[in-house]
Amino acid sequence: MHYSVSRLIALAVVCASAQFARADLINVFYVEQGSDVVVSWTGSLNMTGWKITFDGGDPNDSVQLNSTMFYAGGGHATTRQWDINTVGSRSGTLSHSPFGPSFSNGTVEGENDFIVVTDVLGLGTSSQVLTPAGYVSGTFLSGSLTLKNTDFSSLGMALGQSATLTVPGNTIQISAVPEPSNILLAAVALGCTVRRRRR
Repeated sequence: MHYSVSRLIALAVVCASAQFARADLINVFYVEQGSDVVVSWTGSLNMTGWKITFDGGDPNDSVQLNSTMFYAGGGHATTRQWDINTVGSRSGTLSHSPFGPSFSNGTVEGENDFIVVTDVLGLGTSSQVLTPAGYVSGTFLSGSLTLKNTDFSSLGMALGQSATLTVPGNTIQISAVPEPSNILLAAVALGCTVRRRRR
């Protein structure tokens, strides 16, 4: 059976839309754009059975990903901490260890929804997730942060790497992906290849 490139792209869009509609999935993308790296996140959390441990705090405009924490956010005045009482896990090779940048070299793009997952490998005594204060289970979260004057190599990651954090009832999928313009060029090249083969 033969499929046109447009049909394949449409199928991919439908599949992606179905994935993004899940109430238990956060997608995080690292993208090199010029001399910067842009980190964006979108999705929602299923917090069934979680309990609030406190409200408060002003999050830094920072991102971090290492063996025990995923931290992304800024732009919200207060956060809410949820105690999930059990530990999750992490798999994959993507990571960057610096806790930054902070206000000096990080730029917040608009109003961000703050996300923190701690002790995902069970190295502490409990696991917590931090969200914006007032966040309701299953509702939409999104945000982005520009890491100025950096690239994948300086963050200790490479294009195509990924990591998955599992929190009870939820998944956070983190990926280092090509710049959107490069994806478009690849799609055009694929279209040219398919046309040549048909001739």
